Amino acid sequence: MTQDIVRAAHAQWAAAFAESDIEALVALHSRHALFLGSTPALRQGPEGVRAYFKALPPLDRPQAAFSEIVATPLGDDVINLAGIVTFTVGDHPPGRRRLSQVLVREDGVWRIAAHHVSPES
Repeated sequence: MTQDIVRAAHAQWAAAFAESDIEALVALHSRHALFLGSTPALRQGPEGVRAYFKALPPLDRPQAAFSEIVATPLGDDVINLAGIVTFTVGDHPPGRRRLSQVLVREDGVWRIAAHHVSPES
């Protein structure tokens, strides 16, 4: 069950990222989200997530692939997870990044409450 929830969340995130659909990405995050992406600033809540994605330069054929995910439920409504996300943009070589997230069930929907991505080395 936990792995199905995580796979579904990551499939939705990857699809929205591939479409550069900022509002769909925002909707996948909790209203209390903490977001650390490829920039040093900590972003908070929907406005922070939106600001992060709006500040990115236009991305050519962006893709995100999640792998090596280890997920642990912390209760009925919280899942802690870590693994790898590989980003591919245009003709650039794929970039593997460490990923940690916390998913929470908010209003009956699983959303990302904490998101952190950092280089592998």
